[in-house]
Amino acid sequence: MTLTRRALIGLFLLLSSLIGLSVPASVSAATHPAAKMDRLSLGITVTGSTVWGKVSVRYTYRHKTVQSSCVAGQCQLRIPQGTVAHFSQTAIDSSTWPFSKWQVRSGSKTTNVTKPALSVRVKGPMSVTAVYVLQQQSQATQPPTYGNPYP
Repeated sequence: MTLTRRALIGLFLLLSSLIGLSVPASVSAATHPAAKMDRLSLGITVTGSTVWGKVSVRYTYRHKTVQSSCVAGQCQLRIPQGTVAHFSQTAIDSSTWPFSKWQVRSGSKTTNVTKPALSVRVKGPMSVTAVYVLQQQSQATQPPTYGNPYP
């Protein structure tokens, strides 16, 4: 880039910030290196075609908040490296299949977190899975038998 072009871009950015204009993406890209994006695989417990929950993801990058939701067994996201991603979940039917834990896999390490919300710094490709379990139904107790059950 020539010195004149750099000076013009710098002047434009200075004037835009002073008068509150938004900077076109082409100019912004010329002055800021592109962020390295990491792949985040998001999973939710599924049985057959039934997805057991909904996961929402939120992160802030360069003063812009990005939100996304997943209601499928598997979703793929791209998140800037080094960003803290915040996850929340909602069970479709918490009385039948309540939330159990988050499984976070980064590299060869897997961590389990039982809190219903999760915050993770993205440091490379990773996967986050919301695990739901089938609620155990209480077994109906049989009345006690007295004497010989076989008359």
